[in-house]
Amino acid sequence: MNISDWIEFDITEADIRRAEKLAKEIRKEARKQKRQPRFQTNALENEIVGLLGEGKFEEWLKYLKIPYERDTQIGRGDKFDFEIYGKIYSVKTNVNDWHPSRSPYNYKFLVNKSQFDTRKDVAHYVSMMIYKFEKAWFCGLISRTEVSKDDPINPGYAICYGILYSDLQKPQKLREIVLETPESRAMR
Repeated sequence: MNISDWIEFDITEADIRRAEKLAKEIRKEARKQKRQPRFQTNALENEIVGLLGEGKFEEWLKYLKIPYERDTQIGRGDKFDFEIYGKIYSVKTNVNDWHPSRSPYNYKFLVNKSQFDTRKDVAHYVSMMIYKFEKAWFCGLISRTEVSKDDPINPGYAICYGILYSDLQKPQKLREIVLETPESRAMR
């Protein structure tokens, strides 16, 4: 896969404001329910990054006219990111200060091992990248079975599976992956 395969999005001020507002609501509700927040360090910024990635992935689903359900219910925890034809898609977003044109193929996107182990319902992980809160890219996706084929790594804050960007399936394959499952054929 080449960087030219990645799907690029602009991030607008409205996108950031919308994500920030929702992130604050999520954090407030978590405190009210005495739930552990998803992020311990840089919590608000990490929540915003995740919501921006999910928002841009949602734009792509709308563009492809793929029906989906997005979990936006504040107060019940993070049950899932997207459900598409009965399959769960978890969006993982990272923010970088390096532009993707700097050959990111030896870089890895991370899936937290603890979340991976407890969330056995996730069928695919979606990789999104944000550059300086100006641009976002849908880098690709990978099936659950492919995520755990290598040993976990410790990048310094949690045990994670590290997936090379070059090992992701192209974003353009999303429609094919979604529509060619027995569940999607039965639901159409």
